[in-house]
This record gives sequence, C-alpha cells and structure tokens, in this order.
Amino acid sequence: MFVNKIHLQNFKRFTDLTIDLSGLAAPPRLVLMIGANGSGKSSVFDAFESVSRPSGVSSMEKLQLPFGSQLFSTYLNKGSNQETRIEISLNNQVKLGLVFSSEASLLRVTHEGPAPAIKTFYGRSALRSTPRLLRTSRQAQERTITENLDKPLAYIEIDQRFENDLDVQNDRLLGDVFNEESYETKAIRDKYIKPINDALARIFTDEDSVNLQMYSMKPPLNGNPTNLRFRKGTSDLHYDLLSHGEKEVVNILFNLLTRRAFFDDTIYFIDELDAHLNTALQYNLLKEITENWLPENCQLWTASHSLGFIKYAQETEAAAILDFDQIDFDLPQTLMPLPKDTTEIFEIAVPADILPSLFKDRQVFLCENKNDKLYQRLEFEGKIFLGVSNKDAVYYRVKTNQAVYGLIDRDYLTEEEISRIREKFPRLFVLKYYAFENYLYHHDNLAEAISGFEVEPYKQEITKQKNLQLIQTVADLKESRSSYKVLRDENLTEEEGYLKIAQELQSDDFETFYPHFSMKSKFTAKPNVRPEVLVGTAWFRNAIGEALEL
Repeated sequence: MFVNKIHLQNFKRFTDLTIDLSGLAAPPRLVLMIGANGSGKSSVFDAFESVSRPSGVSSMEKLQLPFGSQLFSTYLNKGSNQETRIEISLNNQVKLGLVFSSEASLLRVTHEGPAPAIKTFYGRSALRSTPRLLRTSRQAQERTITENLDKPLAYIEIDQRFENDLDVQNDRLLGDVFNEESYETKAIRDKYIKPINDALARIFTDEDSVNLQMYSMKPPLNGNPTNLRFRKGTSDLHYDLLSHGEKEVVNILFNLLTRRAFFDDTIYFIDELDAHLNTALQYNLLKEITENWLPENCQLWTASHSLGFIKYAQETEAAAILDFDQIDFDLPQTLMPLPKDTTEIFEIAVPADILPSLFKDRQVFLCENKNDKLYQRLEFEGKIFLGVSNKDAVYYRVKTNQAVYGLIDRDYLTEEEISRIREKFPRLFVLKYYAFENYLYHHDNLAEAISGFEVEPYKQEITKQKNLQLIQTVADLKESRSSYKVLRDENLTEEEGYLKIAQELQSDDFETFYPHFSMKSKFTAKPNVRPEVLVGTAWFRNAIGEALEL
C-alpha cells in the first residue's frame, strides 16, 4: 500500500495543501518529511488517522474520536467557517476522503474503490517513551493487535503500545512452547530474540565490549512487571536501566516484531523516529527499519529534522523527501519530492550560514547541483565543495555571506561579463567553459583518460552537432541570458553580449565556440566513462585549478 497524493483543505495548519508523489517513477518505500518544529509535518499524520476508519460512518460517536464535534472543529479544522476536507489517493485505485462541516457539526467519511481495511494505516505518535516497565499483569491480547485497539486517537496523545507488545509476545512465546510437539529452545530464540539482537547490532555496534543484546524476557509474575533483560559488555541490565535512546529503539523494534505480520499491506507513519540518537545511529536506525523490518508491500512515512535521516533518504533511491520548512500554509501550496542531488536538503539540520564555522580551517566553495562530490575528489588543499540548487543560489549565498566562496558554470556569459562579476564579487568564480561537463568531455581530458582516444574525429563530431543545433541554440540565447540573476540584479549585462555569443557559436574554431556549447544537454556522443574516472586526470585538476585561480 502506497500513497500517491494527499489533498488537505482547512485542515490544521493548511488552507489548501497538496502533496503529490505521483510523478515518481515508482512509489517510494520511504517518505521523509523535513522541516523546523511547528512546520506542519505531524499534521499529515492526523490526516492519515482521520481517514483510517470504516467508510459510511456518519456520526462522531461511532468514529470514536477523542473529541466530539465541537473539539473536532478546534483540533482538526483550521478555524475557518469552511469545510475541512481530506482526500488521500492510494496506489491501488482507492481514494479515501473525509468532509467535516463545523457549522453543521456533520462528518462524512467516503471512499472510492475497494473498501479500506483496518490495516491500511498504522501510526505511532512521538510520545511513545516508556521509561520503566510497570504493568504487573497481562492486559493486551491478539485482538489488540488485529483490531488496532491501542492506537493513539490523535497524534498529540501518548502512545502506550510497548507493554502491550510485550504482553502479546510473551503469550505467543508460551503458546509456541506448549503447543508445539517438539519444543526447541534455539527455534524459540531465533523467532523472538535473534531478530531484535541482529537489529541492535546493526544499529548500535556489533563489537562485543559495547554491544547491546537482549537475552531474557519473562512475563509479569508474582506482582512484578515484565523482566526484560540485556547485556552490554559484562553488565547485566534491566530494561529500566537502558538509555533513553536505547529504550526508543527497543520500543520500535518490539512493535514491528509484534505487528508487522498483520500490518503487511500498510502505510506506516511514525512521528520523530530519530529517537534521540546521534547522527550515525539515526542513519542506521532508518536504514534498518526501511530495509529489514518494513514488510514488502508497505510504505513508511516519518517526520524529522535529523541529519542522519536526511542523509539516508538522500542516498537511497527508494526514498522521497518533502520539505515543509519556511512555507506559508495560509496560501495554497503543492509539495513534491525534493531533488536529492544537492546539499540544500541538509540545511534544515545544518543551516548553510553556519557551515563555514564547521569548517573554520577551510574555504567553503558552493557549486551547482551534484558536482560537489566530483569537485571534492580533486582534493584541493584547504577547500571543501558543497552543492546548492543552481547558479542563482550560489550567487545569492556569496553575496549575502562573506564567509563562503562560489563556483558557477559559465553558460552564456561573455568574457566581459565574467570580468565584471569577478570584479564585483571576488569570491565568486566562473568556469571558462559552458558547464562542468565541458571539462569532463573535453578532448584533452579524454585523451588522458582513455588509451588510444582519437581526438580529431571527436572534435569534428562536436562541431557537427553544434552546427545542427545552431539555429535553435541562438534562438534560445536571449531567454537563457535574461534568467541570470547575477547579471540582471547587479546590472552587469554587456551591451550586445547576446550578439557576441551568437557570433562565436557560428564559428567552427573549436576554442571559440566550445565555451558556449552545452556538452551536457546538446552533445549525444559522450564516451561511456564514469565521471569519477574523468575527474581523476591531471588535465582536469589543472583546468579546475585554473578556474579557481590557484
């Protein structure tokens, strides 16, 4: 089960919000919502919970909401006199909807397609901490799980599922012991303990001296709560003595171990899954849950501003990132997955303004798109490269932050305009050629990287393709140049610069036209050599060093 699109009107923070994942090639297994505290991320979870009820129910009482119609209007309705509407489209042609009229105190839940099952959504609030085990008798049963009876009814409420999970797991364990004809201790441990311990080793560490491992789980007996015990090095620890972060991880793992067999075609949503862990452990936790614990046909939504979560979501193809930060939700807004090839997505965890202070001994160079990783391979002493979205973003950051430097593509800039930019912004550097790819696929670079490379036929092919596209390229020149904020905002445009570039593009002298010809988008015969190889040549390093005036 996967979410394709969400539409919320007059719901909590949102006047009219659309979240659209339908443009992705495949439904993401992980959806990470990032943004500052109070930006509205958790409100999406209340939308999930609001529609995760049987269709056709019309009364507030039957819906068992924790607030009756009056408080419904104050908690979920934005406060206007207009109706609250929720519409969630799933990948299986199901569309879930809710309409609430605060004026008439009426609620209508609707759906299109097959009726939603009770396991369509499964959520956990951020308030799920269990600091100590207190329950001295069994309370939860299997139907607690299969009917989702212990869910928080709103995501400002405490999630008290952990001890229920322990109750159910203890019942299952005892059932296996007494119902099996051939009871084997190893089989029991492999089923109930080994999955937890394997995950703990991957999340924390598998080093014996500090590895956290569960070894015993006994049900409440003689007026005492569940005895859940762990080893760390030579220490024997009751659950109550674990750190807060360790308890949070154990809580999540037990919950999934207990319930994932039932919630196997489900949209999971877990608020603040980062669980007070350090950055490396945040990464490990999200990776572990997404790759090893989430059932195959399921999707996980979580909200965080943790660096480790953002890093994992950026690196895995099966994740989408939605940015709620600094958005005016009083206006209609549409959120779509962010591109993951820049470091801008990390700014919610580490603002760009403080990046220079993190690298006090280095010059921070901002560059365009994902080229930062390749620039970084050049290992220029005392320099670090960070990618932002485009040329304009680099220019703006350099202009407003005296501690950063910038390197931008040339695109359709004249030599005179480059000189003017360098004079006004000495910390903003411009490539000699059109773009980064012009360096990668320059004939001199390829001649060094590829044994036996034939230079002249290659240059002739570039010239040929340039001429075939010349009319369209020249036609696009004015519009392209008019979009450069560094020229427009700073009044640096060279008069007749458009004509000068057009004339140079018409030339067949290679070094005359090549600085203005896009090897990235207009040349189709690029050699099949990885960029990581092409940036490793002496020619490439020297050429970029020259652009940086090293």
